[in-house]
Amino acid sequence: MATFWISGRTADPEISPGDLVATLDRIHIDVPETAGLRLLGPHVRRHLDAARGRLSRAGACGVDEPLLERAEHLAVALASTGHRSYLHGDVHPTNVVTTGTGLVLLDPKGLVGDPAYDAAVWSLKADKLMPRRAWIDLLGADYGRDRVAGWAAIVGACHAVSYAAHGKRLDRVRAYAEIAREGLAAVGA
Repeated sequence: MATFWISGRTADPEISPGDLVATLDRIHIDVPETAGLRLLGPHVRRHLDAARGRLSRAGACGVDEPLLERAEHLAVALASTGHRSYLHGDVHPTNVVTTGTGLVLLDPKGLVGDPAYDAAVWSLKADKLMPRRAWIDLLGADYGRDRVAGWAAIVGACHAVSYAAHGKRLDRVRAYAEIAREGLAAVGA
């Protein structure tokens, strides 16, 4: 393991969607199957399974078993689109440093799959920089609006349950559950 310091500051309101897309595009390179990196599909399935396990402790978080089932169906569909890009896996403002030469992504999870997943995670976590739906729309122009919104709904459902089960940030629980319900409304109907 190596640790090093990067001079800069965490992402702030001046970050542009174009700068973020350009930074993500640099890491979203095609990965051969022999690379041995974790696939996005099983990674998301583990999060959905964890959400199911926490559901009884999550109370009235706005997410229920049928919603998680729709999220799982959508995750299978999105993960099977054939994307084999390297993903950061946890893109949010405190994992993005603004430096004199551009943006630097920190603390990658090292996944392989659909680049829209990174855009979706950013969209959910960057709410202090711009509203979540605005990020979904802006990044959706580059990664596919339906794919970004779909991944955001899946991740939002998992986060809503996790945050509620652990008694964290009720405002985020509500927001994540709302995005999950909106994004998954047509799935499995």
